[in-house]
Amino acid sequence: MQIGDKQAFEILFRRYYPSLLDFLRILRAEREAAEDILQDLFVEIWLKRDELTIHSSFKAYLYTAAKNRFFNYQKTITLSSVDVAEMIGAPLSFDPAGQLVAAEMTTAFNREMDALPAQAREAFNLQLAGARQREIALEMGISESTVEKHLGNARRKLKAAMTGYLD
Repeated sequence: MQIGDKQAFEILFRRYYPSLLDFLRILRAEREAAEDILQDLFVEIWLKRDELTIHSSFKAYLYTAAKNRFFNYQKTITLSSVDVAEMIGAPLSFDPAGQLVAAEMTTAFNREMDALPAQAREAFNLQLAGARQREIALEMGISESTVEKHLGNARRKLKAAMTGYLD
């Protein structure tokens, strides 16, 4: 791809776009926002293909970049949250393999969310809904440093649970 091979880029796009879209939907991105995030991601990859250096697998890079872009997007706009039950029940892609991976990821994510301590789970859900740490602290009646601790613990545990899907 670094030599500007459009066909190779198109193959990568077609291979990863459906599962990345499903992944962002699992993280509660609205479909239109997820599509915009992925479009921007792939455009940036194409534009910076000559200078792009990936130290892990391309798949891991894509999932991490998509996740980070989603969280950055959430910081700039308050999203209406997508009900996980609706998300699981709705077909997320036409790709059966992608649907299977999405279902497994959803199960792993939900299992880990349920296993989080109540305050960590609440803080993380508030952040996913677009609240800033100060707002979360006020809402929960705890200090910002405690919110930061809860969010850090939640991210570590969720990342560990999702790592197997990013290889």
